[in-house]
Amino acid sequence: MRSSSNRITPPDTEDLAHYARTVAGMHKALHRIFANKKAISDSLLRTAATLRTISASNAGKSSAPSIPPAC
Repeated sequence: MRSSSNRITPPDTEDLAHYARTVAGMHKALHRIFANKKAISDSLLRTAATLRTISASNAGKSSAPSIPPAC
């Protein structure tokens, strides 16, 4: 005959409440992480677009300083 001490007891209400709080905290943290990831990604896309615009506007300009003609 088996001993009843080997049975798995169901979690009590306090354990379930702690688990629910932990899961809710992780859920909030994941939302913050993905919001920050999106903000960083959007910022990088804007920076890349700005750099392309600057590069395109400087494409026709010479990077060497212009020397005025001698009189």
